[in-house]
Amino acid sequence: MEERISFAQFQGIFSEYLGIEASRLTPEVNLLLELGVDSLSLVNVMLRLEREYQVMFNPEDRVMTRTLGEAYELFDKYRSLGEEAQTSG
Repeated sequence: MEERISFAQFQGIFSEYLGIEASRLTPEVNLLLELGVDSLSLVNVMLRLEREYQVMFNPEDRVMTRTLGEAYELFDKYRSLGEEAQTSG
């Protein structure tokens, strides 16, 4: 699996997918309330991350994630779990 991606790279992915300037995508910004991202767009970005990086989020996480920092922590967590499964299997 690819090496860990940085928050800046993750931020760039969200910026590209959502059409929001990367500088506005801080770890603590509420994507839904502060930037007006609709929940469907957020779920779609997370689904694209799953496909492109072979990560599997829990369905609740896709819906409950509010900040970019939360999304990055979940991505990193599930990516690590995926790597462990591949090395142990």
